Amino acid sequence: MINAYKGRVISDGEPVLVYRNLNGGKDKIWSIKQGGLVVAHATNIVIDNPGFEFSEATSNRVAATGKKTPHAYVVALPRNLKFPAATHRMALPPPLMSVGNFGFTCRRVWYRPGVGFVVGSDKATNYAMKAWLTPDGRLHGVGCSIFDLDDQERAALATQAQSEPTF
Repeated sequence: MINAYKGRVISDGEPVLVYRNLNGGKDKIWSIKQGGLVVAHATNIVIDNPGFEFSEATSNRVAATGKKTPHAYVVALPRNLKFPAATHRMALPPPLMSVGNFGFTCRRVWYRPGVGFVVGSDKATNYAMKAWLTPDGRLHGVGCSIFDLDDQERAALATQAQSEPTF
């Protein structure tokens, strides 16, 4: 389900930034930003070919001040967004997805401050073939790009392992 914000609409020309709305009620789990403005809120989003980006400077500012500010985003072209009803089969990520002759496991993707988006215990990601943003505030990805964390990122991740992920 998608709800326009202040009568704004998503235009085709510019990428959108989707982030978890920490102030949201039941219909404001995910916020969709375009051109610097929030244009909509949604509870379920399925995105083809999303990127994962975060601002290290804003992450550091949040850590220093304690004031929560969006700084981790799923980036996508508007034409790649779908908003299935919560009861639709497309609303939940499949455990396994095949594309051509290749099988891909759907994996949980976390955002960890100071590290970025991670898959598993020690792999970073910045792209997926498909992503599901679900009403429980979780992000799942299929066909994620995966690369090793450096020592500093791995140490930061280890210190956060006991805390609840923010994405």
